[in-house]
Amino acid sequence: MTDAAAPRTKTPLPHRGRAWILGVALPVATTAAAWLWFLSQYSSLPEQVVTHWGPDGADGFGPRSEIILFGALLTGLTLVICCPLAVLLGRQSATRRMLIGLSAGAGFMMAGILVAITQANLTDPPGDPGALLLLVVVAALVVGVAAGAAAGDDPIVRATEPVPADAPRADLSPTQRAAWAKYTGLPMPVLIGFLVVVLGTAVLVAVVGEPLIAVVLAVALIALFLGFVYFRVTVDSRGLTARSFLGFTMLSSRADEIVRADVTEVSGLWDFGGWGLRTQVGTGVVGLVTRAGEAIRVERTGGRVQVVTVDDAATAAALLNTVAERARPVARIEDAELGSLADGTDPTSDLTTRGPGTGSRRPATGAAPRTPDSPETD
Repeated sequence: MTDAAAPRTKTPLPHRGRAWILGVALPVATTAAAWLWFLSQYSSLPEQVVTHWGPDGADGFGPRSEIILFGALLTGLTLVICCPLAVLLGRQSATRRMLIGLSAGAGFMMAGILVAITQANLTDPPGDPGALLLLVVVAALVVGVAAGAAAGDDPIVRATEPVPADAPRADLSPTQRAAWAKYTGLPMPVLIGFLVVVLGTAVLVAVVGEPLIAVVLAVALIALFLGFVYFRVTVDSRGLTARSFLGFTMLSSRADEIVRADVTEVSGLWDFGGWGLRTQVGTGVVGLVTRAGEAIRVERTGGRVQVVTVDDAATAAALLNTVAERARPVARIEDAELGSLADGTDPTSDLTTRGPGTGSRRPATGAAPRTPDSPETD
């Protein structure tokens, strides 16, 4: 991925208190509580416990000390990997919410698995932990989503310097406004392959006697897949917004925080290690990556950078620079003056009602001729 400009001075990581509480203290406390309960029940466990369950019930056995080793591996690795990421990264809200939610949810899930396996072995004969494990997974998802939602929004840091002169602009008159939108997602062969795998797994689960679980599993996996790999990317006077198939906002850049926007080339594996909502560990760049190729690169204030792979990125970048320029304080005053010349009112009487995006004295340059996919203007 080629950077069009080096990021400006980075601001301190925001909401570190929440990161420590939700991303470290919560999973550590959950894990500690699970281990304290396990140790209180350890003497009640039989010498030989069930360590694996198959379609026909228990099919793997071992000494009860294996639960200690298994539980230590699950909970220990989760805390060692997730907790540092939750507090060391997170300059942008997308990364912060994802990592804090992952740490809280994964910590709860691993602790719950330890409890479920132990509980199943406390009965004679040993029970099936399936129902309790399903409850643990659902509860972990709720905990993770709640922790991510509570991770905090990005502090607003408005841009004050002009948009660089070499940044492309949309070809709009001072009084025109425009909007641009595109859908982006994984290639169709990937979607078809995923559906084949999910439906095959659902059929297999139904054949072994769990049709309800098969239906729930298939619907949940398909919804999650579509929700996190297909997006609608929009550029308008508010800035850039990328919403998932399920309606969640995955990425956003306020117009008044955009330093500049450019077009770049992205390789999902090489630049971000995969696809979906990704973060470069070294740079903190957040990418919404669904394929290799052209992408919008948005440099925001505070050294924050976002990248979104999408077709017609050049039009989107040019429009973003135009709306960012109009969102600057000087541009808003100029817009009010232009409006006052047209209606004969005092240009200083009501600047706030006009807001950004109604025009600019700066001539628009660098945009391609209008095509059916060009921004719609009013």
